[in-house]
Amino acid sequence: MASFFSDLGKTFQSAAKTIQKKTVEGVEATRRNSELRALREEQKKLFATLGEAYYAAQGDDDAREHLALLVRRIDELQERIKTVTAELDALNDKQRCPSCDALVDKEAKFCPSCGTKMPEPPAQAAPEPEAEAPAAEHCQKCGALRQDNARFCAVCGQSFEAESPKPEVEITWPEAGTEEPPAEATQEGDEP
Repeated sequence: MASFFSDLGKTFQSAAKTIQKKTVEGVEATRRNSELRALREEQKKLFATLGEAYYAAQGDDDAREHLALLVRRIDELQERIKTVTAELDALNDKQRCPSCDALVDKEAKFCPSCGTKMPEPPAQAAPEPEAEAPAAEHCQKCGALRQDNARFCAVCGQSFEAESPKPEVEITWPEAGTEEPPAEATQEGDEP
């Protein structure tokens, strides 16, 4: 019976972790989508400003510097849009085809739209292990769950404290007739 509740607890923990992970991913995706919309809106405005500035700059050499600044800002936005799009695709387990820019599953070896071979995913470093909650302890006698840091089982009174074996101590004394003081006590296997 204790095993059933233990398994049920593990199932609930696993489900809670999955829900938490999906929620965090959803929040990140929403944030990235919002940023992407803002970047594209700014880009649209800059293109309009660039067009107006180009038209107004006809024959004006000083206005060309202003045009160059607008073009540089648009280039910066293009790069940021690519980065945010890649982050969003990664959150959705997708990637972009290098040839046609189609959205493709990460596991796909070829683009389903144009047939281009997809690049191999970069080798990822092993993820750091998550700090796990300490495993719930159960009474060895009756199987009841240990309450917080209880020393004894609340159901049957069995002690949770395992008696650890005490190390054997060996005392070495000098031989009679020598003037050396006695050696300190050492644990078995240690040299004096």
